[in-house]
Amino acid sequence: MNFIVAAVNGTHIYQVEPKSPPKLVQSLPRAQPGHPECLVPHAGSGLLAMLQPNGLVGIWDTAMAAMGAPCEVPGQGPIARCYFSSGASFLVTWEHMTSLRMEGKGKGPKGKGSPAFGRAENLSVWALTRRPPQQKDLEVTIQKDGTLKLGINVDHLDGKSGLLLRRVDPEGLVHQHNLQVLKSSPEQMLLPGDQVLAVNEVASSDAQALSEEIQRSATLRLRLKRGSGWLFAHALARFFAPHISPLRWPPIQWTSTERFALRLVTDEVLVLDGQKPSQLLSRIQVQHLSQLMISPSFTAVEGANRSCYFATFSPAPSSCGPAMVRVFSDCAKTARPVLTKGLFSSAAWVTMKWEPSEGKDLLLLVHSSELTEEDLAFRTLHGHGANGLYLLRAEGSREPVTVLTTSEDVLLDVEWCRGADVSAMRRIVTLLGPQPATVALVLYAPGKPIQRVSLDACMHGVRNSISCDNFGRSFCIHVQSERGMGLSNEADSADIFDLRPEPADAVAHRCAVHVPPREREHVGPSVSSVLFSPNGRVLLANVQIEMSSELRCISALDGRQLFSVRFEGICSAM
Repeated sequence: MNFIVAAVNGTHIYQVEPKSPPKLVQSLPRAQPGHPECLVPHAGSGLLAMLQPNGLVGIWDTAMAAMGAPCEVPGQGPIARCYFSSGASFLVTWEHMTSLRMEGKGKGPKGKGSPAFGRAENLSVWALTRRPPQQKDLEVTIQKDGTLKLGINVDHLDGKSGLLLRRVDPEGLVHQHNLQVLKSSPEQMLLPGDQVLAVNEVASSDAQALSEEIQRSATLRLRLKRGSGWLFAHALARFFAPHISPLRWPPIQWTSTERFALRLVTDEVLVLDGQKPSQLLSRIQVQHLSQLMISPSFTAVEGANRSCYFATFSPAPSSCGPAMVRVFSDCAKTARPVLTKGLFSSAAWVTMKWEPSEGKDLLLLVHSSELTEEDLAFRTLHGHGANGLYLLRAEGSREPVTVLTTSEDVLLDVEWCRGADVSAMRRIVTLLGPQPATVALVLYAPGKPIQRVSLDACMHGVRNSISCDNFGRSFCIHVQSERGMGLSNEADSADIFDLRPEPADAVAHRCAVHVPPREREHVGPSVSSVLFSPNGRVLLANVQIEMSSELRCISALDGRQLFSVRFEGICSAM
C-alpha cells in the first residue's frame, strides 16, 4: 500500500509493507500551501495531479512511484482547481477570472487587425496521451513553414552533451508535430526531458553547433535520446466560466465509458462528444436548473435505449411551486425524465449519491436554506440541516420513490456500501442523531421492498461521518472535524463494523479505536480525513494536533495503531 502526503516541506510518497514501518519512496515538489484540493488522484489509472505554487498543474504516475519528469499543464493564469475525467483520458482545469484579454481581430491569415477585448476562456479540457516506454532513441523530421516558431525551450547543459528539451510551448512546430503523431505513432512525440544529439548532418555533441543548425535549416532531421517524459497534454476545448458555484462542480461530467460529457448551463444540459468536448451533440431543456449529477458507474449496453443515467435539481421558481428532481436515462435531444420527484418543503439544494454497483438508484438528501451553497461541509453535530432522505429507483420497482428519513429525524451522514454482486442485496448505512449517534441499515434488492435494521451497538463519544471500504466488508463511524465538528478530545476515536454477506442484515461492532489520555496537549485534535486503503484492511487518519499533522495507520481488523508519521504544519494525505 502506498500513501501520499502533501506537507509544508514537499509532497512525499510512502510505501507500507506488512509489519514494517513506512518507507519513503519518492519526494515531489511542494503543492500549493493551504489548498484543500492540492492533490487530485485518479484511482483507476494511478495518475496524480498536483496544484503547484507557480499556478501550473503537474501530473505524475504513482503506479511508477512518480518516477520521471512530470507533465506540466499551463494556464492563462494561475490554475485554481482541476480534476480528471472518469477514465483519466482528460484533465479539466479552471482559473479565476482576473481581467479581460486583449487580442487582435481581422480577416488576414495572421489575424491582423485592430485590437479588441476578448472573452477569456478559463475552463479548459486537456487530452492526456501516454508515450510508450519501449523506444530509447527518436528520429523525427520537422519542416519549418515560415510562420510558426519551433516552440521549444532548450538547455545547453555543459555545452558538450547536446541540447536538453525543457519545455514544449502550446503554439509551435514541435507541438503541431506531437498532435500529428499522437494517435498513429505516439512513440514519436517530443517531450520535456528528451536530449537532442544530432541535427541534420551535425552529429556533434557541441550544443552551440546544434543550436546554430536548428536556426539555419528549413528542414530539421532530429535524433534525440528519450528522456523521462511520458505524458503529453494538449487543450481540446475551452469554455467561458467566470464563476462556478460549488453546487455546479465538477462543471463537465463524463459517462463511465467517456462516450458522452454533460455540461450544465442556464436552463439547459449540454450533451457533448466525450472524446471531442468542443462538439455539441444535443441540448436538453430543464427549467431553473441548478445542479447536475451523472451516474459514474452505469455502463450502457450496446444497442440499448439507455445511454447514461443523470439527475438534475431545479429549486422552486416561486413560493407556490415545488422544487423538482428529474432522473434521465438518455442523452438524446428528445430525452424525457424517467422519474420525477417534487419537493414542496423548503429545498434550497440537494446532495445526490448514485448506487456504486449498477448506477441506476439514487440517494437524494434534501437540504433546507439553513445551509448555503458555500457550506459544503454537509455535516454538523446537529445533522445535515436537511428536510429528508429519499431513495429514487427509476427501474424495476413498484415503489420508485421511498422516504428513508423525514425532517423530524437528525441525519448525520449516509453512504452506500459497495458490493461485488450486483444482483445481491443493496445496503445503505445511515448515521442518526442526536449524539451519541446511532447506526441504522437500509436493505433492499432490485424489485423487492425495503427493510430497515437498527443496530444496538453502543458507541462512545461523538460521531458524524461514515467511511466504507471498496468491498462492502466493513465501515467506520468517526468524526470528520472539517465538516462542522471543530476541535474535540474525542475527535480521533472511531468505531469499526463488520458487514457479512449472509444474511444481509448481519452487522457486528468489530472494534473501537481509542487514544491514550493526553497530558500535554491543551488543544484537542482535528480530523480532516479518514480513508480505507484500497484493500480495505487499513484505515488512514489525518489528525491535526496544534501546529503539526499526524498520519495514523490503523488496522481495520482489530483497531490497533500500526504506525504514525508526524509532519510540521498542516498537511493533506490520501
